[in-house]
Amino acid sequence: MDRDASNRCAAIDLGSHSAKLTIARRSPRGWKPDVEQVEITGLGRGEPGRVGLDPGARQRALEILTAFAGTIDEHGVDAVVVAGTAVMRNAVDAGDFVDLVQSRTGLLLEIIPGKEEARLTYLGAVDSLPTGEPRPDQLVFDIGGASTELAWGSRLAPDDRRSLDVGTIALSERFGLSGAANLEQLNSARVFVADALATLPDVPAPARLVGIGATPATLLALDRGRDIADSHEIHGQPLRREIVAAQIERLRGLDTAQRRELPGLHPDRAGVVLAGAAITDAIARRWSDAPLILSGSGLRAGLMLDRFGDGR
Repeated sequence: MDRDASNRCAAIDLGSHSAKLTIARRSPRGWKPDVEQVEITGLGRGEPGRVGLDPGARQRALEILTAFAGTIDEHGVDAVVVAGTAVMRNAVDAGDFVDLVQSRTGLLLEIIPGKEEARLTYLGAVDSLPTGEPRPDQLVFDIGGASTELAWGSRLAPDDRRSLDVGTIALSERFGLSGAANLEQLNSARVFVADALATLPDVPAPARLVGIGATPATLLALDRGRDIADSHEIHGQPLRREIVAAQIERLRGLDTAQRRELPGLHPDRAGVVLAGAAITDAIARRWSDAPLILSGSGLRAGLMLDRFGDGR
C-alpha cells in the first residue's frame, strides 16, 4: 500500500515483557493516537535462546495479538506494522511463532535487528520533543526485558546506535533483584551494567538523556504516588537523579508482594522494576552532566514515522 494513502495506521511492539499497540490517524500535526494498549506477556521468561519461548507466555502473547488484530479491524486500519524485538531475535523457535501468529491473526510479525530497533526508537522518541536551534546532542535509551537500546546524535536520524544484551528480566534473575535485595546485589548489578556501557564506542557528551518506555515512566509514577496512564503526561518531563536514587532505595527493601501494592507500579512489573531502575541509574551515572527527560513516544512512533510517513 502507498504509505501516503494510509489515513489510519497501527504499530505493534512485541517485546520481552509486554506487547504494545498504537492505532493513529493522520492530522495536521502528524499522527494522532486513537488507541494505545499495553499488555504483559512475559515472553522473556526462562531461556528462549536455548529451549524456546515459555509455553504459557507464548500462548498469552498469541491471545493478546489476536485481540489486537480484532481491535485493528474494528478501527478500519489501512496499514499495520508488527515488530518483534530482542526476545524474538534470541528465541530458537521464533520462526515457528512468526508462522503461528500469521496463521491465527493475519499479522505479519517482523523480527527487527537490535541496531534497527535503536534507530527507530530514537526517531520516535525525539520527533516530538522540544528542540532549540541547533538541535541538542542527545542520547536516547529504551530499557527492555532482554536488551537495552541506545542511540545518539543531534538530528532526527541518530549518528550511531547500539543494542546491549542487558535487560530487566535477565538482570533480575542474575542478581536476585526480583525481591528484596541488599547493597551487594544492587552494586553488582550496577557494575555489570556499567561494564556493558563501557563497550560502547566513544559517545559525544550529550546535552540531554532521553528515557522512554515503562521503567523511567514507572519511576516518575512511583515518585508521584499514582498511576500515569497517559503517555502525554510524562512527555518532556524531567526525571531527576534524586528520584531514581530514592526509588531504588525504596524498592530494594521490599519483596515482590509488597511492591505490587505500591501506587504507580503495575503489579506485573514488580519483579523487574528494581533491575530497570538500576539500569537507568547506571546510564545516568555514565553521563552525569546531562539532564534526564522522558519521552512518551518510542519504537511504535518510530515505526509509524518510518513506514507510513509523518502523518500530516
